[in-house]
This record gives sequence, structure tokens and C-alpha cells, in this order.
Amino acid sequence: MKKTAIALLVSTIGLTGAAASADAATKSEPTALPQNNLVASASTGSFHALGSATAVKNGIGEAYLGSSKSGSLSYKTVVNSFTPNNVTKISIMGYQWSAGNGSSSANVTYILRKSNGTEVARVTPSGGNYISSQFYKVFSVNLSDVSGKSLYVEAKNNDSNAGVTVNVDVYWDYNT
Repeated sequence: MKKTAIALLVSTIGLTGAAASADAATKSEPTALPQNNLVASASTGSFHALGSATAVKNGIGEAYLGSSKSGSLSYKTVVNSFTPNNVTKISIMGYQWSAGNGSSSANVTYILRKSNGTEVARVTPSGGNYISSQFYKVFSVNLSDVSGKSLYVEAKNNDSNAGVTVNVDVYWDYNT
């Protein structure tokens, strides 16, 4: 009876480990973007190399922003409260696309704010819609001002003619 229980336990652990390995193998490792703070787009993978010294705060998912003429409907918190510690870089990555016709491009500014609403930094990806490909931007910040502070990210639509949909996450690298 004891041997059967041990064999069953070993078998279960082995299956769980194999399943976890298979799941990890199906997820491709993101490729790193050169550290030049430029907007980049590609149709596959992730631009942020997720190493052991990188953390992520997922955004709220797809969020619609009205045109800039729509007042408070043109901006929204897209990444809720997160607190990076020993931070060396904060970046944003995701998708954005215009609800306008084919000639419209998504023109969105992402604002990094402290929990009291104070603006820390802002970035505006250029180059238009990123529907099937991601954009990646690094916030230019005084790192000592944000390390250990509660932050959030707000998106603001700058297009006066069309709404946009965004879906972003925030990443930060930290000293280990």
C-alpha cells in the first residue's frame, strides 16, 4: 500500500512537471528591442525581454477612448496602481488602433502618474495604428522619483475625429 501511494505521488508530480514544461515550451521567449527608446513594430512576439529582473503590471485590457472632442471620455486609466522598487527602467508595450476610416491613425499619449495624480512622464508612439503588431516605448523618468512609489498609467486620445482602442501593459526592470 505504501509503495502504491509513493508511486502515485511520484507519477502525479511527474505529470504536473511535464505539463508545466509543455506549457512553458509553447510560449515563445520575447525578443529584446534595442535600448534606443524608439517606437518599434513587428508582427510577432514581445519586445520586452522578460528576464529575472523584470516585472510586469497588466493593464485593464481593451479600453475605448472617445475622440479628443469628447472631454473626459477621451482619457482613461489603462494600468491600475503598481509600485516598482529599485527600478532601472519603466516601459509600456501594447496595441492601439483607431476607430476611424483607413486613413486615420491612432494618436494616443500614455501618461505615467503618481497615485496623487502628479504627472511623471509621457510617451506618444508615432507611426499610426498598431493592430496586429505591438509598440514599445520607454518612459523617460528620474528613477529615484518613481522607485517605491505607487504609480498608474493613463491613456489620452489626441485625435479629434475618431475614437481609439488601446490595450497596454507596463514593464519595469529593477536591480537585483
